[in-house]
Amino acid sequence: MFKKFSKYVAVVLVFFLALQTGFTHAESLWQKIDVLKGININIDEVSADLTDADGGAVDVFISNGTTYAPVRAISEAASFDVDWDSNTRTVLLSHKGESASNDLAYLKHYFSIELSEKPSVEELKDALKKLGIENPQLSETTIADLSKELIEYAGLKELALTYTEEEAKNVCLPRKTNSKNIKYLACAYDLGLIPSYMDINSPVNKNVAAVILMNAVEASGNGRNFIGLSSDKDIVARIKSAGKSFTVFTNKKLTDLGDAVVKSEATTGYNLKYAGYNARFLPENTIKYGHDNINHACQLIGLLNKNNLEAKVQIEPKISVYQYLLEWSDGKVPPATPTYQVRKIADDFYLTFAVEYDMLLEFDSKADRDKFNALVNKNAKKSSNNPDKIGLIAGSWWQPLYTTTVKMEEPEYKQINDVVVSDGDFSIHPFATNEKLDTVVKKIKEIDSDANIETKKIWCNAAFYRYITGEGDE
Repeated sequence: MFKKFSKYVAVVLVFFLALQTGFTHAESLWQKIDVLKGININIDEVSADLTDADGGAVDVFISNGTTYAPVRAISEAASFDVDWDSNTRTVLLSHKGESASNDLAYLKHYFSIELSEKPSVEELKDALKKLGIENPQLSETTIADLSKELIEYAGLKELALTYTEEEAKNVCLPRKTNSKNIKYLACAYDLGLIPSYMDINSPVNKNVAAVILMNAVEASGNGRNFIGLSSDKDIVARIKSAGKSFTVFTNKKLTDLGDAVVKSEATTGYNLKYAGYNARFLPENTIKYGHDNINHACQLIGLLNKNNLEAKVQIEPKISVYQYLLEWSDGKVPPATPTYQVRKIADDFYLTFAVEYDMLLEFDSKADRDKFNALVNKNAKKSSNNPDKIGLIAGSWWQPLYTTTVKMEEPEYKQINDVVVSDGDFSIHPFATNEKLDTVVKKIKEIDSDANIETKKIWCNAAFYRYITGEGDE
């Protein structure tokens, strides 16, 4: 039985936050109400253990037909981040891994879309054109008016037209609209292109426009390509499943070129990659981490969760090519497997073709991205100061490898070059220091004068830089 009782309850939201706001009672409106106490909350058919910011139990109760629960407790249980803006008395909720500011940055980087605080019809039309919509039909700046263009851009028009008028109205309830696009609105709601909390009839502001444009970009397949969030409950299973699907792939034109460059000793090796796996992450928040052990990737994700670092995750397979010495296997070529081959390139010259991966991590912010280096050095890097490997995750290397395409600060990072040679969707990537860059590019051109070469500045961690420059393990 529910226990009925009376107590004073702040009817302003601050009462439920379990955040330190600094308000006095005089600043809040209080009234005495009757409530039913003892309400349980289930999430995905599992009882939720709701606590405040200090870990204490919190009450959920019913008053006048409405169920009340603390914002922080419910939101965090549903994987929202929660904060409080005392200046505007605003509760700040955000989906883990999502923010309007990152959506704005993504649209600018990949589509050259920039929005004013209150976008005009013409401004939104221009944004839609940059997404690839040739002749957008837009007369208002409301979500209701935008929904048709965005559903069609995402390739979902036929699905939207399966809704009857009655079905569409039921989906849109309790939101009231007379929009002629109600079928498109309903489809957008059902597929999550339009968040349920948004006002569909008022002009959009910059942040609202960015969120729904980005949702359409993702639904169209023109956005990020990733397997999940680091906090997803099944992310480890997804990573392992991805790893099991990888096998040695090739592009004869590029591998012949890369093999010749390695044989010339202009570089010690290269990676072969396929563009279909590209993450298309926001560069300013992204780290690329290379390894060969999928269990290591899973444990690294665990480290992120342990340290409250949220990231989008993509696993990009690559073929790592480097010289193989027969003395490593008693003068014999080891047997080939789907993920490992040793090939004879010339007399007394063999190359390894091994499946490895780059794990792309797009963090919520630059600040979170910058915490990654210290985390790896502490828990994923071998050191002579830790001979027993205490506190290290499985498969830790002396010289872990991770890079960014944006400038990072020394001494934690060093600038090197990614020499990219492309052939359609395939590319090879020998790394080169600034001192060796000209030598590598010159050798590639000597071997193939028509090679499509692009050099990109990247920043790698200090340990890997010492490795490629021969400065030692530490």
